[in-house]
Amino acid sequence: MIAAVLIKLLAAPARKAQALIQNRSDVVIGPSIHEIRPADESDLLKLRTLYRDYFHGEAPSLDAMRAWLSRYQRALWLVKDRGRSRSETPPLVGSFKILPLTKRGVEALDREEVFGSTLAERHIAARGRGVVAYYVGDVVGIDLGARAAITSRLHEILAGELAQFPVYARPLTRDGRRVMRAAGFRCVSDGSEPEIPKMCRLEPRLSAPDPGTPRRRRRSKGQNENGPG
Repeated sequence: MIAAVLIKLLAAPARKAQALIQNRSDVVIGPSIHEIRPADESDLLKLRTLYRDYFHGEAPSLDAMRAWLSRYQRALWLVKDRGRSRSETPPLVGSFKILPLTKRGVEALDREEVFGSTLAERHIAARGRGVVAYYVGDVVGIDLGARAAITSRLHEILAGELAQFPVYARPLTRDGRRVMRAAGFRCVSDGSEPEIPKMCRLEPRLSAPDPGTPRRRRRSKGQNENGPG
């Protein structure tokens, strides 16, 4: 069910790009309110444990996670279920990462020299400037509610800021492969449909304006295309 929803969201027409990804978002799923916010240094140990439980040998190292945060404060995201507990520390139920890539990062991914867990500091655009593409990965939801909340939030991000950029991802499960095939990802190596565990790319869903193309001036009343009437 979640895979089908994600397929529909990724294929949806993109909206106008946003200036930046919001720092925090609450997603209501049934009786639960899922708080989604960027992780900081104090969250990394718990996040690393979550990744190891789900990705095992594919989990990123703490050093890599710290390097990503030093370059981009919204690199890692936490999902907490505020409906499960009234305590001040609701349980961590999911996570995902979004990394803005430099040209060097894209080139390394295209050559499959690096993967999501091994992207280095030089591959990440500092403070989100000079972005060429994005990498989306480490998507974890421990239950249906968490996965639905993540799907909803990622749709907003993919259809907003990321819509003007290529997006890289890498399927590690059959479900992930099916979702990526339906969404239009292609293997970077030969353009074929996604296969585990090959690097894949999704082309932009919203065209960015060409900065070298002058804007066409709006005609005011009494003017034609050649100038004042």
